[in-house]
Amino acid sequence: MKIKNLLFGIAVLALSTQVDAQSSKVQVGALVGTDLLDIERFDVDYLSYGFAGSYELGISSKFALVGDIGVKFWQGSRKPTMIPVQVGGRYFLQSQDKGVYAGLIGGINYTRYKYTSRGDEVVNEDQGYNLTPSVGYVFGKHLSTDLGVQYFRSFDFDIVELQLKAIYSFNL
Repeated sequence: MKIKNLLFGIAVLALSTQVDAQSSKVQVGALVGTDLLDIERFDVDYLSYGFAGSYELGISSKFALVGDIGVKFWQGSRKPTMIPVQVGGRYFLQSQDKGVYAGLIGGINYTRYKYTSRGDEVVNEDQGYNLTPSVGYVFGKHLSTDLGVQYFRSFDFDIVELQLKAIYSFNL
């Protein structure tokens, strides 16, 4: 019910404000992260790396809707691969072209990892959800950085990850 109310609120906000087409951006980014929980039960090292692509649609000079898809690789013996698909928003303290912003995105993730059981290699696939509050800084029209805490929840495991993303934007 809370998700429906949140989506309804975003839809009302989008329909009640004028969309600023000049603030639409396609973004690509590289990210690194480290797990904040103990996931040694899974025999995974603590570091991850990956790439993400986003579309940012400016709703006003200080608010944008965001769609994000990425791929993340973890180090370790099981070497899980995650594909998060997320939507959310960003609130800019100054404007979309400079300064600090706060963001919140969430969605679903697909995870695949390998392990050895009784001498056989086993591949496990899992789906779950994720939520990422973040803060970022826009250096100019093309460069920004984002620091977030990404929470992954699935049937097999939970991960709380601190991630840093470097972003390059293409203005549309």
